[in-house]
Amino acid sequence: MNKTLLAVSCAATLCSQVNAEANPENGNAWKGEVALSYLVTRGNTESDTLQGKVSAERDGIRWRHTAKAEGSNTQSEDAAGAKTRTGERYFVSYKLDRKLGDNAANYIFNILAYDKDLFSGYHYQASYALGIGRRWIDNAVHTFDTEVGPGFRSVCLEPETSYSDCDDSDDSAIARVAAKYNWNISEGAQFREDVSSEISD
Repeated sequence: MNKTLLAVSCAATLCSQVNAEANPENGNAWKGEVALSYLVTRGNTESDTLQGKVSAERDGIRWRHTAKAEGSNTQSEDAAGAKTRTGERYFVSYKLDRKLGDNAANYIFNILAYDKDLFSGYHYQASYALGIGRRWIDNAVHTFDTEVGPGFRSVCLEPETSYSDCDDSDDSAIARVAAKYNWNISEGAQFREDVSSEISD
């Protein structure tokens, strides 16, 4: 049997810069990014996926703020025409860095994250980590950071419908390691890679 697959993807990214507060210690203004994509798959398997992402960052003299929010929803249709939801995930995080000196390379980071995936082995998980970071490269073209520190994670197993209450949770200590690289290729092009891992028993 011949199989055909048609995928259409539309994405829009909006970048804007917001004015900083009047206090000169706040440093640079907030920088934000919004991305929206819609994926349509047709063939033996039919599905529609909507994804959205928002991020904002502010890099001041002593403090650096990073906030992220993501959401995705997938709906599939079987041969009989019945539609079912096969994917739904939400993620938010807020990270605060305290530089150890004005514009210093070394900093202390705090990060709080919440992840709810309705089609995973858990109903939601929340984590907090605190540690030390260092910006090894910092110039107009490249920045490169690494971080390491301890933290705590709570994974909720029940109930399925809750976003905060939990009757059955699995709590554990974690070690967080992370790296972030940014390359300003040109005035209108940028490459970013943000990798992190939470290690526990």
